Amino acid sequence: MLKRLGQALRRQDWATIAIEFVLLVLGVFLGIQVANWNEARLERAVERESLLLLLKEVEQNAAYAQYVIDNAEARLRDSAAVVAMLQRKPPGAGDANSGVTALTTYRASTPISVIFDALKSSGKLSTIQSDALRVRLSIYESLILYNERLRANYADRAPDIASMMSPHATFTFNPARPTGYDIDVDWEAASKDRLLVNAAVRAMGDQSTFHQRRFLFRDEALRLCRALAMELGRTCVPKMD
Repeated sequence: MLKRLGQALRRQDWATIAIEFVLLVLGVFLGIQVANWNEARLERAVERESLLLLLKEVEQNAAYAQYVIDNAEARLRDSAAVVAMLQRKPPGAGDANSGVTALTTYRASTPISVIFDALKSSGKLSTIQSDALRVRLSIYESLILYNERLRANYADRAPDIASMMSPHATFTFNPARPTGYDIDVDWEAASKDRLLVNAAVRAMGDQSTFHQRRFLFRDEALRLCRALAMELGRTCVPKMD
């Protein structure tokens, strides 16, 4: 084409020059468009793959969040039984002996974020076009970080109820129990220990407050799961592999 254009210029064939010039510009334009189309197609493929991986991880996290809630509620019943016994009330459905340990234990419930972290570090999260979905991912990440900091803060300030209970209890090694020991408490004497009673009530309050955060995370995980599924034309199915 360039050879023909040069020949036309020497002949001053302006009609041919115009046609060749238009064809040249059109060819360059189409080449750019095809390159842009291929790049956009690849980006959309990367976006879909990223969303599929995120959906699988968030489905697992939503299921795990519910698992944590179910287990925590059993421990809360045990903790409440301790407080009830110290206040000379019926213990309800909880096991006060197990509650002595559960009352000040804040088990880690940080969800899996391997895929999320990998996509973030590789820059692939930037391929997600939906503004609403990016905002939802940002909220989800912030909630994970805040919940873990809150759990660490509660754990750091939790009183050692088992040690405070020691003057009023006998501990016996029992590897069959989750705690590793049996405890026989003189609840009558323990209920007269104001420091112990007040510490247990405060610890129970902290446990109840932190437990509400577990519901917030579960609900946010479900919202993100449904948003990802909708973007992909799928259904959110929380499950643990």
